[in-house]
Order: sequence, then C-alpha cells, then structure tokens
Amino acid sequence: MNRFSRRRFLNTGMLSALGVAGGAGLNIWLPSAETTNSEKLKSPLLAEKEKKIKIPRRQVRGTAPINAQFPNFGERLTLKADLHLHSVFSDGDLWPEARVEEAVREGLDVLCISDHIEVQPHQKEFISSDLSRGYELAAPRAEKENLVLIPGLEITRMEPYAKHLNALFLKNFSALKKDKFRDAVYAAAEQECFIFWNHPAWGQKEPKATWYPEMDEFLDAGVLNGFEVVNGFEGNASDCQLDVLEWALQYKVAPLGNSDAHKAIPYLFDWSSGGHRPMTLIFAKERTLAGVREALFGGNTAIYYYDYDRGERIIGSREQLYPFFQSGLKCEFKFFKQKGMLEGLLWNSFPFELKMKQILSGQIQEENVIYVPPGESTCEFKSVVLENNLYFEVENFVIGKGKNLIAEYEIILS
Repeated sequence: MNRFSRRRFLNTGMLSALGVAGGAGLNIWLPSAETTNSEKLKSPLLAEKEKKIKIPRRQVRGTAPINAQFPNFGERLTLKADLHLHSVFSDGDLWPEARVEEAVREGLDVLCISDHIEVQPHQKEFISSDLSRGYELAAPRAEKENLVLIPGLEITRMEPYAKHLNALFLKNFSALKKDKFRDAVYAAAEQECFIFWNHPAWGQKEPKATWYPEMDEFLDAGVLNGFEVVNGFEGNASDCQLDVLEWALQYKVAPLGNSDAHKAIPYLFDWSSGGHRPMTLIFAKERTLAGVREALFGGNTAIYYYDYDRGERIIGSREQLYPFFQSGLKCEFKFFKQKGMLEGLLWNSFPFELKMKQILSGQIQEENVIYVPPGESTCEFKSVVLENNLYFEVENFVIGKGKNLIAEYEIILS
C-alpha cells in the first residue's frame, strides 16, 4: 500500500473521491510518482476535483485592504463608518467579534452591527435570544481596538421589501419587538435613536428607489434622520441611487453609504483592484459615541464609494463636500501669458487620484483635464484666461444627480 503525505493526499483528489463515490469498497484511483500528465488528465476524480476548487472570482480577491486615510477639516474629524451589516445573530455568516476585526483591518473608526429583529435563522443555535447579545459580544473587542461601536438593530418588514430601517444608539433592544411596523419605528424614536431608511431600491423590479407614504409620516414626525444612498449587499457596487441623494438633500437628512455585508468582507469587495466596502464618512467633532451621534443628527456625512467602472467617488451635499475638498487639495496656479500656458503645483491628501476638468465661461473643456495623484504633483496645459479665477469640475466629488463639485482657484499672472 502506498504512503502519502498530507499534502499529496489532499492534492490527489482523494477527498473529492470520498464525496463523489459514497459507500464502502471504493475503487479510488491514486496517481503514482510515475503517472504521466496525460494519464492524470484522464482521471474522472481529478476532473471532479478541478471542478470543485474553481471558486468564483469574487472569492479570490486580494487580502490587503486599502485602509484609506482622509484629511480632517475645520473642527471636524473625518471618521470612516459602516452603519449597516450583519452577524450570525441574524442572517450574517460571521461572529460579532469577527466583524470588529474586519473593520479594524480596513481602518474603520465606527461600526454598527445592525442585526435584523425579525430575521434570525440561527436562533436555535444560541442559548440567549436577547437582541442585544451580538452587541454585547462585540463591545469588549471594539473597546480594545479603539473602534466606536454603535448599538443598533434593523427593523425588517417584508411588504414591501423596501421597508427596512436601521435604528442606532439603542438603549433597550427588546422594546423594538412590535407586531406593527410603525410601532417598532416609534419605539426606536422614543429612545432618541438615529433612524435611517435602508436601500430604498430594494425588492423593486428595476433597481430604482421607490417612495412610500410612511416615509412622509416619519419625516413629518421628525423620526427619520437619513437615507442610505449606497448599499453594498453581496458586493453589488452598482446599488448607488443618486435619486436617494436628492431626497436626502431635499429633506436635509444625512446621506449614508454602507456595506450591508452578510458574508465576510474580503469575499465581497475586490481589494486587489482598489475596491472596498461603501463607507459613511462622518465629520465629527470628536471620536466618541457622543461625537458620532451629534454628527449624524446634524447631517455631517458623506459617502466613500468605489465604482468599478469609474473609480473612487465621494458623494454628498455641496455644503459638506466643498470644505472637505478644500482641506484635501491645495493648489497654486500660475498663468504664463506669452506661452498661453497654465502651470499648477498641487498637493493631494486624498487617498485616490482626482480627475478635474477646466470650466471656461460656464462650459466644460473636455481637452483640459488634469489628473492629480495622491501627494505632490505639477500640471501644465494650454488655456485662455478670461477671469481672475480658475474653475474645475471635480469628477470624483458628486453633489447631486448629474452634478459634480465645482472648485475655484485664484490665478497668479506671470
């Protein structure tokens, strides 16, 4: 009888054989050291093994997250947050402490494990049925890692599917166990929770956000405080609803972007190509639970989002994004009249390349595009100067549907 090392045992496909054949008296084909490659290819068991180990591309992503760093501005710190994801205490795959570890690895500052109240497929596996148990398990690890952990839950009602709301800063988790949807929402409001509407396009025949009358009621009552503009469920980075951003701007509530992760983060987002989970950028006065709460209720947020077709995007209101942008990109532009050239010295402290197009007399100049990598750089391009100031459309900064941020700089004549 041949002896096999553990590595060779696994490589031969023997475990696949056990799974495929079943029963006793198995006729297992094992290649000897002299077996040719052509003979190996003829083995049905090896073919089955090859089929089994073909993991979908999304599951073989890079293992090193980006851990992006952002500038602070004014009296505000820029905190990276994921305010909507799940653990095994609802329908997620990971233990709560593992969610904390993921967040720390990706450089997050704030996390809310918002497990469903009504969806708990693993409940019979646990001794405790307390809705706060997931938070209680995650809290010590979060404190050790200096991660701001927000106590929260997701109110999940199935008709229509879009009626999913997250309640943050809970004090009494069990108070949200209500038969009626409205009663659960108002039970959260009584605890002065920050309540936001998750993925308004969820469950529709087409990926388009749909408004519901209950949202008018909640806004009028002052209990709906934010809209989730970007949702990354199953790594679906296409769920960016700029219509929802317009709603947030109209009603002056916080725009948010979150992962809604159920599986492990590295299986969902392509780190190797620069991808990452959607995040809410929270502009807080301090890195504490109270500081985060004040910022969220004040609408001091933006969304950090990776579009697999167009690259990095920051999404939010102009009121929030303009001072944030100014803090992150320092520019000095000189115009050399004889050469008709503009020369720029730029310092970009954002963690991604900026794409900027010059605007002249209100028209975007497609030929005058500058790309500003992180760090110090220079640029030079031909242009006419009609005014004392220089204007650029910043493609990476989105302030509405079809609207990008316009940046203004003084020109130095030379």
